[in-house]
Amino acid sequence: SDLRGPASLLTKLAAIWGPNREPIELGIIHTLSSQYIPDTIRGYLQQYPQTEFKIQTDKTENIIKGLKEHKYDIGFCGKIIAPELVFIPVLYQEFVAVVPPDHELANKQEISLEELVNYDLVGYLDDLVIAQTVKEIFAEHKLEPRYISKQENELLIGGMINQGFGVGIAANTSFLKEFDLKVISLKLKKDYRVIYLVYNKVDYISAAAENFINYIAINKINL
Repeated sequence: SDLRGPASLLTKLAAIWGPNREPIELGIIHTLSSQYIPDTIRGYLQQYPQTEFKIQTDKTENIIKGLKEHKYDIGFCGKIIAPELVFIPVLYQEFVAVVPPDHELANKQEISLEELVNYDLVGYLDDLVIAQTVKEIFAEHKLEPRYISKQENELLIGGMINQGFGVGIAANTSFLKEFDLKVISLKLKKDYRVIYLVYNKVDYISAAAENFINYIAINKINL
């Protein structure tokens, strides 16, 4: 039988035990694994210490697919519109340029995209949602960047820049702090990269997952 159906054993147990007994299955993008999700879960466990979380990192496309196929209760990722999914914006991440400390741009506090395209760039793999966002940003400014390397996340982008490969363009996440790099603000509007809490509104949502969603809506929206 379908354990996610409304008459399931899990539903009955949730009614008996309250919102903190069922494992909450999360699918998250890699960039949230070092700070946002650990901080959020730590705060939640202070209120609901018996809660169990099962967390898997993946790219947005696969998380969306997992939510549609009932693999996850909740996703934290970019936005790919689907009628059965609800997207709640929870976190904004600024796009920045990343250079070694001895780079000629390192003394700048802010640079434009027009300046940035004069350099060989390290950015995101083409099949990532964030890569499409960056592509749209350059297109809006009628610019064509030159990439010498494309990577899956900010940790890998930072690693390439740390080894002297070009100039990075990336979301400003805690991954970049792993290296001795200069992070430079870009002259852009501030709403380009938004991370969403996502769930399937036509699927059964456990009491534990619903409680976690409500906790984040109250405490952990950083926009």
